[in-house]
Amino acid sequence: MTVRPVADRLRLVLVLAPVLALLALATFVPRWAMFFVGGALAWLLATTLVWRGRSQMSVRTAVRHLRRNEIAQAIAVMDALVRTEPGQAEHYRFRAELYRLSGHLDNAERDYQQVVHILPDRVDGYLGLAEVAIQREEYERALAHARQAARGAPRDWRVAYTLALIADRLGDAKAALEHAQAALDAGLNDRRFALLLHLWRARSYARLGDLAAAQSAVQDLRSQRQGLREWQTVLASPQGACLQAIAGDDMCQAQALIEGEAIPSLWTAWHEQTASAGVEESQEMGHG
Repeated sequence: MTVRPVADRLRLVLVLAPVLALLALATFVPRWAMFFVGGALAWLLATTLVWRGRSQMSVRTAVRHLRRNEIAQAIAVMDALVRTEPGQAEHYRFRAELYRLSGHLDNAERDYQQVVHILPDRVDGYLGLAEVAIQREEYERALAHARQAARGAPRDWRVAYTLALIADRLGDAKAALEHAQAALDAGLNDRRFALLLHLWRARSYARLGDLAAAQSAVQDLRSQRQGLREWQTVLASPQGACLQAIAGDDMCQAQALIEGEAIPSLWTAWHEQTASAGVEESQEMGHG
């Protein structure tokens, strides 16, 4: 059973106490029942709209700060909103995104954990924790969080996309291909993410030595030129700095493949990475 934060309980009392009082009056004064019931409904609607309006205004203010690259100010706005509405998971999720943009990964991780606490059956918190771990290059931890998300939403393209990214970074070509295809089959229609999925497919096929399939994946990649341009715009923005470490190298390789440059050298490099990883794994097993 989840215990409501004190501020949430106080808000609930402020909303429901007048409603219950008016409904009681409707019971004891039947002649005025319609009047009191109408008043109760009007109070409930009015308080809901007021709280929602204040929340939306604060979020819009934070977004304006974000667009001006005023991340600290945006976080301050969300701090105040979280204090006012501590039971709203979306406030923590948005503030976590702001913390990630500012490089405060510990704070982002705490907020994503709070999202999981409030909404344990939703994928958003688990995916956020996975993204923080990816940003830290802690791929095994990222995989654990992504698998938790997959248990709750096995057909969500965001989950499959995240699992494909992690598998690519871990050099697990077969898993990367499986998850990339699952993300595409799940209805992903964002050009930027589709671009990366086709890049990881090409890389995975090259790692497995299937150059014909890798070339076919490159053709799919080339159909996402607009996605590359959108990524370049994002990475060039002040808010894109934290994504540079995650996607920067991928964008350079995607551009090279789209423009037809360095394809043989990339095939060789990707295949040699797999061969090298296999040798290291064999040596470790031998020492064991």
